[in-house]
Amino acid sequence: MPPVSADAQVSVQGVQIPRSSIDPAGFYKGTSRQRFLEKSISSFAGLGYTDSFTIKQAGIIAAIDINVVGTVVATLGTGACATTARWPHDLIKAIRFSANGVNNIINVSGGKLQVHRFMETGDISDKGIAQGANAASPGTTFYTGSLSLGSEAWGVGSNVTAIGAGTYNFDLTYRLPVAFDLVKLLGAVFAQTSSTSLDIGIDWNTSANLFTLTGTATMVVSAAVYTEGIVFSIPRNSNGDPIIPNLQAFHSLVQYNDFGVGQGAYESTLMGTGVGKRLLRAYWQLWNGAAPQTPVILNETNFGQCGWRFGGNETPEAFQTGRTLRMWQERLYNTDIANLFGFGCMDFSSQWAMRDSIDEATATNLRLLVTPLNSLTTPVLEVVQESLMSGSAA
Repeated sequence: MPPVSADAQVSVQGVQIPRSSIDPAGFYKGTSRQRFLEKSISSFAGLGYTDSFTIKQAGIIAAIDINVVGTVVATLGTGACATTARWPHDLIKAIRFSANGVNNIINVSGGKLQVHRFMETGDISDKGIAQGANAASPGTTFYTGSLSLGSEAWGVGSNVTAIGAGTYNFDLTYRLPVAFDLVKLLGAVFAQTSSTSLDIGIDWNTSANLFTLTGTATMVVSAAVYTEGIVFSIPRNSNGDPIIPNLQAFHSLVQYNDFGVGQGAYESTLMGTGVGKRLLRAYWQLWNGAAPQTPVILNETNFGQCGWRFGGNETPEAFQTGRTLRMWQERLYNTDIANLFGFGCMDFSSQWAMRDSIDEATATNLRLLVTPLNSLTTPVLEVVQESLMSGSAA
């Protein structure tokens, strides 16, 4: 796109930018990457509550890293302490990002963010990182599929029982992917104007969803939150006017829960699809059982055909068993995302998004196809749609 006249008014993601110049080449030549503290919360609102804050009006925001560091104090009394499979990643029940009047551009649980960072880059891995799960504390050791980095700590294992009394330290980092990528900055948000409004809300999960307690036992969580922005500076041309890249889209990551899934082939209709959107990924977990639920592991025992459909019954891509999809995912992400938390993904962007992403204007009535092979008890299919959607017009 040729540069826009400096005298023109340009609408960028819903914000009127006076005397701006859309010049990607000039922007990439003159910009510099920056990282700085956006918000510090010394004591979080508490389990079951919400922390809300705004992001600084500076530069072009590409990503936001949220570090949650704290302790879990287990007291046994006359009972016992255990964690559910929601611990630790779903300590964040939902994180919501809104920009310039567009609400919930990102609205997903913490666990969905943790798996996304492996999908996003493809050059990080949790292989060799030891984390405990699914047994008496400290749990059976998993060396892949924990979705954890070596610099992180869980405090106590996931879905473990017989936790001893004591204080356990945890350190978790969640990346909010404002932009689809950090190269072309697709979906990055223009923030450097007084008319910009960027808001984040963090809904913390409840104690009942994270822990199983008997008798007078308690598990008390305390945490501090540090939020850092990955921001690109805005260079100026010879006239002193700001130069910006071609910000024609928002990067959207939205979760919905489908309670209709059962044994056998099931089609889950993707929500909010339409003109002006391109589907990049659709990924999911199937949670099953009486509370506390556990994720169903993606393998040939638990899943038959998995794929996606559109229109009447068009099925462009299908994996015949959960095992074949699981193997494909590990090749894409260098991590077995199905091993512990049961993630499955239809990926249209990891290899080449320009070729493989789905135009929602032409692929109507998009559905996710999953085939659970076993009977289910109060199941819920948690699905995340990742897409680029129109957000600006020159």
